[in-house]
Amino acid sequence: MSLKLRFFLLLAGLTVVYGGAILLLQHAEQMEKVDVLAASQAEESERLDRWLDLTGVALQQFVDDYSWWDDTVDFVHEQDPDWAENNLEVGLDSFHVSAIWWPTWKAGSSTPRPMRNGAKPRSPYHRRNC
Repeated sequence: MSLKLRFFLLLAGLTVVYGGAILLLQHAEQMEKVDVLAASQAEESERLDRWLDLTGVALQQFVDDYSWWDDTVDFVHEQDPDWAENNLEVGLDSFHVSAIWWPTWKAGSSTPRPMRNGAKPRSPYHRRNC
């Protein structure tokens, strides 16, 4: 075997080894990107869950405080706007709630009616800017 052939085979072998090493490094880098992206998404999901839990505490407390109150149950049936303004308006500010929705019981309707913070009631059912 001549020296030129040996040199050529050595160069070809080194080229194959170098190409294989580059492919392995690219694959490892790609896998690392996938792992980093998955970790980032999991962290973002966990952060969102914590934020929802923290912001939902006031709303959950509002629901717990008002839903078991007999006067609130009476309000849902009677739709007394004065009671809503005197009692629910305070709850909107205290619990940092932006709207209250309750069912109506007139004529078999169960459409939720909004009550938004900061607006005066137009009727027993509505508030402005709904």
